[in-house]
Amino acid sequence: MTHIKTIRVMILLLMALPFKRLKVVSTDYKIELLPQHECDTYSVAGTCHQTPQDPKIKIAKHKEPTALADTVLHELLHACWTTMNLDGREEEERAVSALATALIAVMRDNPKFSRWLLKQCNIK
Repeated sequence: MTHIKTIRVMILLLMALPFKRLKVVSTDYKIELLPQHECDTYSVAGTCHQTPQDPKIKIAKHKEPTALADTVLHELLHACWTTMNLDGREEEERAVSALATALIAVMRDNPKFSRWLLKQCNIK
């Protein structure tokens, strides 16, 4: 992909996503474009990198708004899971309670994201 084409794709993604960061409880995640070669190599539409030094969520370009919203929310739940210190052995009730608390905090602390998500889901 050429440099100019990469910049165009990034601009299109930023137009579709009116936020560049998401605060998940106490951690700020950068929102970035997932390069096409990573999408192809790993067969993913998004990733969540949870390193303490540089937390980020990468999202691939999508044709459908609902698919884009689903991918963003999916990666956001990975961020919530890590932020709430859950692991693979958590009981369902604890996981659901912790994720609900984290999602409420995300929606409250990120009004642009909240409005965007509601719009993508055709909720007025």
